[in-house]
Amino acid sequence: MEKKNKMEENNNLSSFLELQDVHDRYITDLNTNKKCFSYDELYKEIQNMQTFFRSINIKRNDAISIILFNSIEYVISFLSINFYNGICLPLNTNLKKEEYINYLINNCDYIIVHDYDEEDIKNYSSIKKKHMYYKNVCLYLKEIAEEYNVGLIKIKKNNTKPFFTYSYVSKGLIENMKVTDGTMSCEKVNDEDVLTMTNSKDICLYLHTSGTTSKVKIVQLTNSNIKTTTKNIINTYNINRDDNTIIVMPLYHVHGLIGVLLPTLHAKGNILFQYGHSFSASDFWKNVVKYNITFFSAVPTILKILLLRYNNDYFIKNNNNNKVEKIKHNLRFIRTSSSCLDEHIEKQIEEKFEVSVTQAYGMTEACHQVSSNRICKIDNNNKTGIDKKYKSVGIPNVGVIIYNHDKKEICGYNEMGEICINGANLMYGYKEKKDNNTIYVSINNIQNKKKDYMLCNPYINMLNNNTESLFFKTGDVGYIDTDNFLFITGRIKEIINRGGEKIIPNEIDDVLKRHDYVSDCLTFSIKDEIYGESVNTAVILDEQFISSISSNKEVLMNEVLEGDLLKSAVLKNAVLENGTLINGTDNPQTCEDPNETVPKYEEQFDINQSIELNLLYYEYKEELKKYMRLYLSDLKIPSNIYFVNCFLKTDTGKLSRKKVSEGVLLLKNKEIYIFDIIALILKKYEIKYIYGLYGIPLNKFLFSFIKRNIYYISFRNEINASISCNYVHYFSINKNENCKKKIGILLTCSGPAFINTLSGLYNARINKFPMLLICFENFISDNLCLFEKYYNFQYFPQKQLLQKATELCIKTYHVDLVENFTDTFNTALCTALEQNGPVYINMAYKLLNYYTSLEKAITYLRHTDECLKNGSLSLSLLYKNPEYENCKENIPHTIAQLITQQQSLLKELIHSMYNIYKKNKKGVIFLGINCYNGIKYVKKLSELLELPIYTNTMAKCYIKENYFYNFNLCKTYLFDNIDFCFCIGSEFNFYFNFGNFVNCKKENMVCIDTLTVEETDGLIKQKIGDKQLEQECSSKRYFFSNLYYILKHIYLFFKKKQPNIVDMEMRKKWMLELNMVKKKICKKFLHA
Repeated sequence: MEKKNKMEENNNLSSFLELQDVHDRYITDLNTNKKCFSYDELYKEIQNMQTFFRSINIKRNDAISIILFNSIEYVISFLSINFYNGICLPLNTNLKKEEYINYLINNCDYIIVHDYDEEDIKNYSSIKKKHMYYKNVCLYLKEIAEEYNVGLIKIKKNNTKPFFTYSYVSKGLIENMKVTDGTMSCEKVNDEDVLTMTNSKDICLYLHTSGTTSKVKIVQLTNSNIKTTTKNIINTYNINRDDNTIIVMPLYHVHGLIGVLLPTLHAKGNILFQYGHSFSASDFWKNVVKYNITFFSAVPTILKILLLRYNNDYFIKNNNNNKVEKIKHNLRFIRTSSSCLDEHIEKQIEEKFEVSVTQAYGMTEACHQVSSNRICKIDNNNKTGIDKKYKSVGIPNVGVIIYNHDKKEICGYNEMGEICINGANLMYGYKEKKDNNTIYVSINNIQNKKKDYMLCNPYINMLNNNTESLFFKTGDVGYIDTDNFLFITGRIKEIINRGGEKIIPNEIDDVLKRHDYVSDCLTFSIKDEIYGESVNTAVILDEQFISSISSNKEVLMNEVLEGDLLKSAVLKNAVLENGTLINGTDNPQTCEDPNETVPKYEEQFDINQSIELNLLYYEYKEELKKYMRLYLSDLKIPSNIYFVNCFLKTDTGKLSRKKVSEGVLLLKNKEIYIFDIIALILKKYEIKYIYGLYGIPLNKFLFSFIKRNIYYISFRNEINASISCNYVHYFSINKNENCKKKIGILLTCSGPAFINTLSGLYNARINKFPMLLICFENFISDNLCLFEKYYNFQYFPQKQLLQKATELCIKTYHVDLVENFTDTFNTALCTALEQNGPVYINMAYKLLNYYTSLEKAITYLRHTDECLKNGSLSLSLLYKNPEYENCKENIPHTIAQLITQQQSLLKELIHSMYNIYKKNKKGVIFLGINCYNGIKYVKKLSELLELPIYTNTMAKCYIKENYFYNFNLCKTYLFDNIDFCFCIGSEFNFYFNFGNFVNCKKENMVCIDTLTVEETDGLIKQKIGDKQLEQECSSKRYFFSNLYYILKHIYLFFKKKQPNIVDMEMRKKWMLELNMVKKKICKKFLHA
């Protein structure tokens, strides 16, 4: 009888949960062979494990850490420790060894882990996918157990009874304890020996938290705390034995353990663990339907993932009618806690999933739930409704006051202050005594200071007058409205003091989250010399937005209105669109892999990914600021916006603005290799290929180009590379003539390599090929570092040579500072394209080892954008700008003037060609070498208008000999009979090239070319002199910066007009005549 009384003194959860003899309610674990365990079976497994505890001499009050995945083993272990009156210390299953040492040593006596058997595929296939756990964590824990003399308990699951067996490692020695039919194979220990200590404090659970600071602390929770919260949650949501839940939150977190598991156990509902031991987005809705889930609780991130996957997972095919339909579920509500869910996301979830969402406010120190929007009964037929307000965390179910520390008084309705709490669910305290200093606010004579909302709160603990009442300071700022709903506006330590103005970060976040680009954001402060603190925001960009950008940036606007075609051509040459591809890929990744089972909220902050996001999307920062100015005053607009792949979190996985600011500081201090930036600059100029020679030291920065999809074409020596670079036009395998490269770029390093490129420079100079040679030049100095001395033997006065050798190079430029690269490259590019020849950029050797900050890198990129927007590029550049139609007023006067000039010139050309073609019958297209960019439309024009083609010697490579419209064999007959001709791309005027035409008047001759009039006249003067020039060149000549768009426009014009121009039968007869002549000539050749 005495023994029984001692057992009753223990205040654990055993009698509270009453699991014994419950045979019709189950925990279903899809990771086990048995799958379903009734509550009674669970109780027996708990008894077995307690017996095992006795066998290895575990004492009451011993602290035991659980490092298990979500599973039936976890439930057995937690309840076994609790029923045994031990103290449970749950820990994350994915920490590093140093973290485990910090959390475990001096805080626990034993550790429970999975006894993973790699050969047991049937039982452990789900764990096998979690490589980090069984390969690393178990190894860490084994080493810790041996080094620090901590007991290691392994729990192993089996296919048949006993479903679980245990082994114990003590000082490296393994003791196997097998369970058979509910009894242990070892001798049972006397109860008197294990009842030596009773937990007078009732502490049963240690949980790690950052509390109100970023420092990790251990919260001590009691059985009384847990019972109070469990009842509160059951009452809040009317949880009962008809409910079924799916646990998606980890059980080492208070949300999963106390927020979901224990209330459901107490209410005798059914519980499901998904396959894979964690949240599986792809299987979630299937499980909800199959197991008739009536509610679940999750962090907002999981709900966002479900929303993103709505079209993938929420619809199924109806086998009866083969139609795709929404799934039919029986969810009563969805609960969310641990962080704030945006109102627009909440409404989307309710609309799409057709279920109410209730937001709750919880914290570990309050044994989870502080307040929640409620599910309430409407009538006696068990119909329920919801008592909620958007943006609110509901009505408190603990003692809550709002306290103003400046005025040292309790706030009234709608007055903002710190949320302070007390009540039966408030923790016993932090484990470390020093952590308990200054965590409470003390209020004397509270009865005389109570507010109306306090009278409506039955949970508040208000002591008598002349007695001190203690309230725990949550660190959260909020207010209570007149309906007693609690609203949270931020953290008290996160309020930004900008020059004396108090700014609440949540206010900025709420505005920014409404923008389509933003998936999530957190605003925080950074020290500022002038204002004390400045406003900064970290933003996670929306994945769909990123996907759309990466797709759109690769789309070239091919169709242009006929009247604006030339304007398109000129502007495409003058202005380049901002931005680049994501990771150099044409196919952006989807939001989530369909088979992905690991939740996105486990993603970690990655500094390299975050830097990449800032470099690629920096131009959208100003757009976000512009948006915020519509709703916020200027002082609240962030000084800086930083894009991150994920927020840096605390050690316990919580979001903290301070921690996010630390992540941003890492971004700011991270050094970026300068060629990563130069590669982005080149990408903005749509440089896709660079020629050169692979090797030291060039391979140091080639990866920077490759990851931007700028391909480095390497040769055995620089001679071959430089010659090939000249003919970049002709090596293009892209069938789209528009995409042919306009300029060859050769990149090399050192004196010997430079000398080998001179032949290529000379070839480009003679043949008028635009080319850029970029080479690093070493230098001579008495103060050389080791790096410079090593390469100094390769010194050659590169720039000095080319400045004098104008027969090799048009102009030379030098880049000594990174800041000057864009201006120099821009000018050199313009010069090469305008003057059709080679240009040299001399790079200082020191730049090979140069690094810069993120802030400066973005400055360089912005400057590049300005250069492009200002129209400083030559009109002959073939670049695109989809927004050209709306930006003519922003184009510099000279460019706008040229647009007008070339438009009028094109109209004049088309009018002339149209009249000539209409009045005459036998024509020809003379084709010259300068038409390489428009061959496609020359052929189309020839076929459309039934015009033969005759090429000069250099243009023969453009047209195949057996091409139907090629009449090079019929020169004499052709020249004697034509009455009009269109000469396209001839180096000189067509009359000089092709001789005299008996029947062709000069007014019926048209020449279209890319050279300037001055260049053409100069070449003719060399051949025939000044006097004859005026006679020979009296024909009509038209010069344009790019023939591709001109010929395309001409073709489109004639295609539209063709049916109404002339009788095409006459044109076809002309073609038949020529074909007869061609056949006769061919026969002569055959007989010869």
